[in-house]
Amino acid sequence: MIAFINRTLTKLPKGARGSALIAIIAAILIFSVLAASLIPMISSSERQAVISALSDKAYLLAESGYRLVESRYRNAGPTEADQNDAIEAMDDGNFTLDNNEGQFRLRIYSYFYQIIGDANATSTQIDSNPPGRLPLDNNLDGDEVHISTGTSLLSIAGNLYTINGYSPGTLTQDGNVTFSVNPLVDDVPAGTMAYPAARSASTNLTTGGNLRYQNSGQGNLFPLRNGRVIVDNRIVLNYRYNDRNNRQFEGISEPGVANMNYTIAAGSPIVLTNYARVHALGIAGGATGAQREVIYYSALPMSASAAPTRREQDTFDDTDSVPDNFPAANPGTNTIDIGSPEGNQALRITQAEYDRRSLIELNSSVTQDAFDSYRRTTGGYLSYDAQVKVGFYSNVSHYIPPPPYLYNPIPVYVSAGLSFRLSNIGSNLAYSGYGLSFVQGDNGSPYGDGIPNEIVPLNNEPLIVLWYQTNGGAVRQWLAYKKLVTNIYPGPDSFDDVINTWTTLSVLWNVELASGRYSSPAWRYDGLMGGILTSPVIDINCPAGVSPCDEPPKIILKFWSTRSPTFDMRIVRIFSNGSSIGVFYPSPTVYEDPWRSFSIDLSGHVNTG
Repeated sequence: MIAFINRTLTKLPKGARGSALIAIIAAILIFSVLAASLIPMISSSERQAVISALSDKAYLLAESGYRLVESRYRNAGPTEADQNDAIEAMDDGNFTLDNNEGQFRLRIYSYFYQIIGDANATSTQIDSNPPGRLPLDNNLDGDEVHISTGTSLLSIAGNLYTINGYSPGTLTQDGNVTFSVNPLVDDVPAGTMAYPAARSASTNLTTGGNLRYQNSGQGNLFPLRNGRVIVDNRIVLNYRYNDRNNRQFEGISEPGVANMNYTIAAGSPIVLTNYARVHALGIAGGATGAQREVIYYSALPMSASAAPTRREQDTFDDTDSVPDNFPAANPGTNTIDIGSPEGNQALRITQAEYDRRSLIELNSSVTQDAFDSYRRTTGGYLSYDAQVKVGFYSNVSHYIPPPPYLYNPIPVYVSAGLSFRLSNIGSNLAYSGYGLSFVQGDNGSPYGDGIPNEIVPLNNEPLIVLWYQTNGGAVRQWLAYKKLVTNIYPGPDSFDDVINTWTTLSVLWNVELASGRYSSPAWRYDGLMGGILTSPVIDINCPAGVSPCDEPPKIILKFWSTRSPTFDMRIVRIFSNGSSIGVFYPSPTVYEDPWRSFSIDLSGHVNTG
């Protein structure tokens, strides 16, 4: 086979000879450069990862520094002076973790002052020390406080004083400060706090708005940024910036309230809290490692003396009819007025229904705003002090509950106190809620005590009972109770047996089952020259296992007696281990002929040892 090969020769352009070889060489050079630079890039990336990890660790170390400040402040001791001593000890501290795991350094700037010496009323000078250090240099300390004599104010124990002078003339970060002020209203003991104060020029407070104060000098002792103040002794506010030149706190807000809107009087006090700013510097990896400083504003939990207190008290005088915030309410309460039982002005129920129930409720439309404000300023807590006297008029002509009685006009069975509803429904009995009541009842009484059995944990005992009800009052249950006193006598159903425990040497004393008030059993003396009646031994010492008595029990002896038309004297004598330790000549407190009521306080004879 013959094959033919056809070859065609093509002439290359001028200058193109060897270009392929040059391209290959260039590619080799490029990859060589890339390969050479890749190694340090990988090394740099690894180093960057290490630096980032150290930075995170330094931040966590700074956070640990703040947590240490907060923990030691909270747990330093029972007094605020102990807490402030803890701040003083930690300021400028350098703390190292075990095994050289890192360090943190602390600077604590405080804006309040602890009084370090007793100052008497009318004194015009107080010595003080700011816990930690004072911020005096904008560049180094992030703020610079000033004292404007004649203008700057201090709040001490709730009273505002003008600073008329101070020493030393040049303040130092860690030194004491002596203030000259207006004469003190009250004695001020060492350990009392003095807080910077101002007076409001604003009358309306809204979220995000400004709170103006009356004079620019009044703001010079307040923090420049992120402060916390109490306005009008009741409203806790945060502010974003203290514009000292324009004498106003900018960007105000109330913690936990989205849209606040308050009206206050011009001149209302603005008082700083126990405000401190903590600078925590975390150090990880030693001198060549990473450092992170974190600033914590308003770093301390609010102290007891800085927290607002507000007391709402409703007193009744002769000009009141029925106060607006206590309207009469069904069921049972027909009539209420302002009375003077035993000389004390009080709200009095003068008539109740025959079911023996009565109810007075707060008018929520009058009290709701006030209670909401107080609850917010106390962190969601309120305390109530209600004084209630339980009894019945002796001259009522309508329903009188059946015997027995402890003494007129107090019945044996009673339940009275406060209830807090959790549901807003029309019926004043059918609600879900809690109650706190003084209760003495008997679930097995043949007379019927009118008290739900579910809230009587012990029969015939005076108790304070916490209880609840749900499902429209269909479900009730006691939760806890406290026995007030030990009942000396057995139950009222055996009252005649109790009387027989008293003794006498005279045959003229006799027990008559129907000669007492409301035909109750009683001792009767038929002689003219008088006779002695002796009770059984009554233990009025401290409760068992409690010695000494911090609060001795209150012992009151009450009894009723008829008067003699010719000679009328009663003598009460107390014996201890056979020896007389007290003699009383009681005078009647209530006259209801022929009966008289006697009351003797024996508390002073309790053995408190």
